[in-house]
Amino acid sequence: MGNDLSFSIGKFSKKTGVSIRTLHYYDEIGLLKAQKDLNSGHRLYEEDHIVKLQKIVALKFLGYNLEEIGLMLTNKSLNLNLENTLIQQKKAFE
Repeated sequence: MGNDLSFSIGKFSKKTGVSIRTLHYYDEIGLLKAQKDLNSGHRLYEEDHIVKLQKIVALKFLGYNLEEIGLMLTNKSLNLNLENTLIQQKKAFE
């Protein structure tokens, strides 16, 4: 856990503003899988987890459920729908 680029779940929660309980749930359902510290067994998050979590939060804001978000994050062809959704949301805000 001495790596400066990895965060404990508490630090990650504070850094991202997402509750520990939510992070546990996302890990449990496989939406945002944390690395495990081999010595302690604690969850560790890295910088790339922040980007993925930002995508999850944005997609939730756009009205997608967690199952749909999981599909979008794993299926590259569905990522095109994200761009279209963001364009539609932008038009709606304008």
